[in-house]
Amino acid sequence: DPAIHPEAEEACNEVDDDCDGTIDEDDAVDATTWYLDADGDGAGRDSATTTACDAPFGAVEAGGDCDDSDASSHPGGTEVCDGADNNCDGEVDEGVTSTIYRDADGDGYGSPDDSAEACTLLVGYAALGTDCDDSDPASHPGAVERCDGADNDCNGAVDDDPLDGEPWFLDDDGDGYGLDSTSIDTCSAPAGYAPDGGDCDDADATISPGEDEICDAMDNDCDGSVDESSAVDAEIWYFDSDGDGYGRSVDATVACEAPLLFVADGGDCDDSDVAIFPGGDEVCDDQDNDCDGDIDEAGGVSDGTLWYTDLDGDGYGAMEAGIMACTVLSGTSSTSDDCDDVDSAVHPDAEDDWYDGVDTDCDGSSDYDADGDGEDAEEYGGTDIDDENPDCGSDCFDGLSTDRTNTTCLQILDLHPDSGDGFYYIDIDGPDSDEHLMFTAFCSMSDGGWTYGTDSGMFQMDYTGGIQELQTPIVDAEYWFVAYGAQGGNGVESDGGHGGQAEGTRTFDASTTLFIAVGGQGDTGGDADTGSCNTRVGGYNGGGRASQGGSGGGGATDVRLVGDDLNSRILVAAGGGGCGHNSCTYRGGNGGGLSGESGSTGSYIGYGGTASSGGGSSSGRSDAYGSFGYGGDNVQCNDEGGGGGGWYGGGSGGGSNAPGGGGSSYYDGMDEWGRSTTEGLNEGHGYLLYIFR
Repeated sequence: DPAIHPEAEEACNEVDDDCDGTIDEDDAVDATTWYLDADGDGAGRDSATTTACDAPFGAVEAGGDCDDSDASSHPGGTEVCDGADNNCDGEVDEGVTSTIYRDADGDGYGSPDDSAEACTLLVGYAALGTDCDDSDPASHPGAVERCDGADNDCNGAVDDDPLDGEPWFLDDDGDGYGLDSTSIDTCSAPAGYAPDGGDCDDADATISPGEDEICDAMDNDCDGSVDESSAVDAEIWYFDSDGDGYGRSVDATVACEAPLLFVADGGDCDDSDVAIFPGGDEVCDDQDNDCDGDIDEAGGVSDGTLWYTDLDGDGYGAMEAGIMACTVLSGTSSTSDDCDDVDSAVHPDAEDDWYDGVDTDCDGSSDYDADGDGEDAEEYGGTDIDDENPDCGSDCFDGLSTDRTNTTCLQILDLHPDSGDGFYYIDIDGPDSDEHLMFTAFCSMSDGGWTYGTDSGMFQMDYTGGIQELQTPIVDAEYWFVAYGAQGGNGVESDGGHGGQAEGTRTFDASTTLFIAVGGQGDTGGDADTGSCNTRVGGYNGGGRASQGGSGGGGATDVRLVGDDLNSRILVAAGGGGCGHNSCTYRGGNGGGLSGESGSTGSYIGYGGTASSGGGSSSGRSDAYGSFGYGGDNVQCNDEGGGGGGWYGGGSGGGSNAPGGGGSSYYDGMDEWGRSTTEGLNEGHGYLLYIFR
């Protein structure tokens, strides 16, 4: 065999390959390392090895045994909790220990924040780490929750469903009581809960065990009964056997509703007679019909005779209420028309003596009205001027003839409400005055008794160039004034500004003297640059002066309380401004309105007056300004228009060829009702219209 010789390598093949006389010795090139397995677990320890072709006794081919004295410890062994490295991986009891938790309070539950790994439960530890308070043995899962401010059962809630909690009831209606079915046990009252149950309707705050039962078809006190007799508003009902609406007081019951044959009123003194009951008509029948304890009492019966007290014994009773009685009463009479029961000479059949102040025949008429027309004789303080003529009482002042005048239409209407619209005789100084101010006037009775002029129109006061007086009637009278201011002077090419209108009402005391100033129209303008300066005169009552081709401003029309006092004016209708330039090319401004209109175009213009100041001028010259009551005068001798008069006057043109402004109107002296102003309504002189009542 060429493979067998002394230099060959020995191999484990049961052949002496190297011819050394030994077969398969330990140094064979393919000899196996064998590990001593003292504990017989199939793995030997790495520190006890031998090399041989065949396994020596007690040796195994696998090594790695980490404890060859313990058959349960070897590579691939099953790790168990025994304090040994059973699988020889270098770790002891890995993957087979349990987590245990420190149980400081000894309640059997450990803290989840303090744990350890162990094969067995150690002293001071617990298998479960679910304790929520490891310092309190009364707090752990499964413990009984109590009212102590702690989470005893470790469910995350404090004092929930405690063993020692009190019951609370959900109270939806806020009446202090909840439904029994909604109770919960807690340590303190939750929001919306009440300490008491027993509520039978938790949607109605008027229904609860604490409420009084009332008669409303509901169980108010939750006792299970509705409208029982204990209801606070239950009524007493009386048995009424005769059906007259009243029962016997001794037969009463308490209930919310009337039982059958029971009524609300008691006090029947005979419940077997339907005609006898409290409040019944007492009649003359020897019975107590009205149950007042008296029979056929005088003054109480309804079918007796009325007897009237007759103190003076003249056979006529006094006019006071009589007494109804079943039989005649002493000192009475069956008549009741004596008007003086202490004077036997005064009674309905006596003869009357006129004007002695005694109604002897008791007919109720005035003893100073012999003709019976309803008006006392004038000599006894009445208005009847002929007490023997029943056709002339207050009718004497119906305004239908010159001897039956009255002071105003309203006076006639007050005395004779049926008077119609038409012409009547009016005497504002009174029918008894020595100086009669009598005239025929149209009376608008359907409009409240206003007194108009003879042509059915308003009275009119025209321009006179001076103060005029207006006398009011001898009674308090309401006047309605409509005033028109005067127009500024006209020219060839253009007009002066038109006068404004102001109106209003005011009531004056009897016999008041009013002063009327009716404005005049301003002078007409001429040719340009012709004539002397300052020659165009303004209209009466405040119209401003003009020059040459310009025209004068129109005057205002006003009503005053004092003739020469501008401050006493109570109503003002403003005048228009004068025109300016050659033949009045530029038109003057209209009178107000509460403010006047400014002049029309030009190099300069005068501004309209306002409620608080005179109108200025676009030239800026203050001497052209209007003032209180007066329009501004011209300041240039060159075709300049004057300002219109008013409460405050308009400004003059203030420069060459300039038109003037209109004045402002005013009504604050009148009553609130009906007052107004209108700009630019009048041409020519001013005038005043009025009616009164």
